[in-house]
Amino acid sequence: MKSQISIEFLLLVSILIFIVGASFLASGIFQTNVFEDKVYSSAREICRKISSEIDIAVRMGDGYRREFSVERMLFGNLEYLVEIENYTVKIIWDNKIFSCNILAEKVNGLIKKGQNLIRNKGGEIYVE
Repeated sequence: MKSQISIEFLLLVSILIFIVGASFLASGIFQTNVFEDKVYSSAREICRKISSEIDIAVRMGDGYRREFSVERMLFGNLEYLVEIENYTVKIIWDNKIFSCNILAEKVNGLIKKGQNLIRNKGGEIYVE
């Protein structure tokens, strides 16, 4: 009788440990997915901001000039790169890319993290 109770107790404890472990695993996966979604949203926001500034400069024409700022990090803690080529702005981080289409094939200069000055001079877009 005592051995049956001991076996049942060990079985119950094992099942509870399994359930708790599975809960922690599921929680960790969920938190990772939420973090990745927020980083992706941050990349999308930065890409859209840059593409919007470039498109406005193209539409406004010669003489347009405006200052704008770009976040220094994705979601507050991840480094990223900005590339502009072939009518596309790309935000690159951790071997992932988010891209936005733009009206300009080429932009002279580089988008810096922080303050930027965008100009349209003779139909050419310059970023300083």
